[in-house]
Amino acid sequence: MSNLVTYTLKTAAIPTAIFADRLRKLALVIIKDVPRDVILRDIAEFNKHLYTYLSEELKLSKSDLIRITVDVSYDKEQNKLIFSRPKIDRYVPEGEIKAFYEKIIEEYKKQVAELNNKIEQIKKEYEEEISNLKKDKENLKVYYENKLKENEEEINKIKNEILKYKEKIEIVKKELTNILKILT
Repeated sequence: MSNLVTYTLKTAAIPTAIFADRLRKLALVIIKDVPRDVILRDIAEFNKHLYTYLSEELKLSKSDLIRITVDVSYDKEQNKLIFSRPKIDRYVPEGEIKAFYEKIIEEYKKQVAELNNKIEQIKKEYEEEISNLKKDKENLKVYYENKLKENEEEINKIKNEILKYKEKIEIVKKELTNILKILT
């Protein structure tokens, strides 16, 4: 059975570009009772894999701020460091958060405008049909009542959708305000 000693490496917020140097230095300071050449060898191999993960899978740029937390165990029998899956925390600039929420708000506003246009189109069609129906006085009342009921139902559905989007806009605005408060 292997005899494992476990350490936790946790960086501060750092630019992605310097993660390897920071992890190597942390490992040398924190990992005790492990030969230096083993630490350097195994942390270098880990950093190669981590670079691929950060750049290709997470698509982070060199200037992105991240914090890395990883557990490292030393297997004395194999004379090898064993790394857990690293936890990567990415710090997102306030401008990116604000832009994200503003994009959502704009999309909801666009939906509201489209629905308002739909209401106007329905009203226009309705008014044209009323005009045509006035010519046929015998069927006017029955046809008018049925069409009115149909249009009112559709308008009410659209108004309910508008209310939902307005509520979503308010929720997003509140979330943005709360996030901005947290960031400042």
